[in-house]
Amino acid sequence: MEINIVSTEIIKPSSPTPPHLRTHKLSGIDQVSTDCFFQFILFFSGEANSPIKSSGVLKQSLSKALTRYYPLAGRVKDEVSVDCDDYGVAFVEARVAGELSDILKQPNDGFLLKLVPFKLNNKPDLPVSLIIQTTYFSCGSMAICAGFSHTIADISTAANFIKCWASIACGSNIYNGTADAISDCTSFFPQQNLSGFSKSSFYRAYFEPTENITKRFIFDGEKIAALRDKRRDESSSGYRPTRFEAVSSLILGGLMTAAREEDEFNYRYLVARTPVNLRSKMNPPLPELSIGNIVQLTTANWPIEKTVDYNKLIEKLHESIVLINDEYVRKVHAGGYLNYMKSSMEGPSTDVNSIKNITITSWMRLPFYQVDFGWGKPTRVVSLTNSNDIAMLLDTPDEKGIEALVGLSKKEMAKFEQDPGILAYASTGTGLL
Repeated sequence: MEINIVSTEIIKPSSPTPPHLRTHKLSGIDQVSTDCFFQFILFFSGEANSPIKSSGVLKQSLSKALTRYYPLAGRVKDEVSVDCDDYGVAFVEARVAGELSDILKQPNDGFLLKLVPFKLNNKPDLPVSLIIQTTYFSCGSMAICAGFSHTIADISTAANFIKCWASIACGSNIYNGTADAISDCTSFFPQQNLSGFSKSSFYRAYFEPTENITKRFIFDGEKIAALRDKRRDESSSGYRPTRFEAVSSLILGGLMTAAREEDEFNYRYLVARTPVNLRSKMNPPLPELSIGNIVQLTTANWPIEKTVDYNKLIEKLHESIVLINDEYVRKVHAGGYLNYMKSSMEGPSTDVNSIKNITITSWMRLPFYQVDFGWGKPTRVVSLTNSNDIAMLLDTPDEKGIEALVGLSKKEMAKFEQDPGILAYASTGTGLL
């Protein structure tokens, strides 16, 4: 299928940002977040004789939503602030002569990447913080791809913005005003002196092109429930893991098996890093709609052993997540978040070649499948990445199962997907790259 780009324009907020809100302060976490963009796609089913709303409705409602989330329409000024100058966001409209059903049955590697407005883990050519591409299919269905600057937004910010935009498109007035959408988080996460710090060097291992492969693994809701019960029955504490912990333990177990058999390295430790949403962890809690990177990495590590003990994996993963509370977060930021980030990257050994790293990030329980622009909720939501050593977990459409997008080296992926735990609980979807 060939995609035809129809138009590209800049959408500005429907009302100008007041002068006293012109500068949005970046928090200490925003400052050290990667300056790349992250993207995802929402697919909506429609019929040829009952087409989805015109792009005019989407543009008008997007303009209104930007009034509430005005930093997204601004531009990063320097390492400490965003100039909320109402420059606007990019809106790309495209059309394709094809059926959405063909894509959803078996996502095609190359085609999915045509639905995104710019290369993954990169920046758009336009000086914007948000770019939207709407692609209309001949069957009346459509795809909306959103790309957000990671300097300004985390995935919770992005999901809540999309839901806000959709509600406005439906005529809802519950998002009028700007209350709760913007928070100055610098009192929680103080700004830092970043002299001598290079983002490109710090994140090079994650975003430089490598010979990796990305695949989707679908974990059915009923199988996850059975797995959680199994782990509880096997545990001496009787703890029933969460969906995230249960599936993450399978991914970690499969990666441990693959790392143990890797010929090029002598891996001795497996290190998992998980971003934790801090909004509900702070005291008082931050509003759920707060803008920014309001997350903190937590780290857990295990010795790579011949036999995988899944309950040990779950126990340490759970402990690392529970550790993140108001007191701990304030202590970390009092000592400088950059120092914490650097120490978390070091791992349990000075020999970096002995450590196998994985980042497990959860997009679960976010309101993606509650988004409704007036033509129904998404048929499917797809996460996108070509990063190394990462697992991105997203709800399946029924919000009971989990879709994991896993990026590994080709050798590791060949061993990972044959791991007994992965084979027993997951089905494999087509990769993106």
